[in-house]
Amino acid sequence: TSGELETTFMVSVCRSSNLQALLDRQDLPSEVQPLRSAYEAVANEDHRGTRLADESHHPRTRPPSSLVLRNEVYQLLLSALDRKFNTTAYTRNWSPVPREVQELSKLSIRGVVFATTKSFPRDSNVLFLSQGGSSRPRVGNIESIFQFKLQDRESTMTYLLVQQHSPLANEIMQRVYTQFGFAGGFLCHIGKPIGSHLIEPADIICHFAKTPLPNCDGVMHVLPLNKVRDIPMP
Repeated sequence: TSGELETTFMVSVCRSSNLQALLDRQDLPSEVQPLRSAYEAVANEDHRGTRLADESHHPRTRPPSSLVLRNEVYQLLLSALDRKFNTTAYTRNWSPVPREVQELSKLSIRGVVFATTKSFPRDSNVLFLSQGGSSRPRVGNIESIFQFKLQDRESTMTYLLVQQHSPLANEIMQRVYTQFGFAGGFLCHIGKPIGSHLIEPADIICHFAKTPLPNCDGVMHVLPLNKVRDIPMP
């Protein structure tokens, strides 16, 4: 009943609040520190791995650090800027683009946190659209998030470097999930990425929940979570 459901939620919230208060104490013995670290790592995630939107629940943001883009990423950036502004000035070096940027550990898009793999792995799983590519959603992990300013532009530019996973080619296995449309998800290979993409925050569709298939080595089910942007229909 609705009353029992409310009671369950109330008990859960009270227990969580009491535990949080205990772990916030400064006089805890050193043996409890691993428990505190583990609790902080999972306390703000739901069962599918999406970070809560409330800013007060976000993990502490580390200050941006300087990052020098490696050559392959820098070339991706020049091409992305050319597409964005419909020009060839950047790939031809007519307009200078800084190679040193400010790297971020996470980024909030419409109240949903997306992070790099090395910072918060489960917040790095994303479905995205590739700039200049097809409208079909791609699957990947965020390797890096960085910001910079162009000399000929006033606003700060933000880009995400995403490593893409390849979809499973077996249509019979895929059909088990794709028959339910986007919400049913699909199958992808787990392993070495098949390519790197440099995208803007607006190109991210949503997080996804990753479930390795027990009887298929190297294959995972990709379940889309709440969307932060609409998907263009073919």
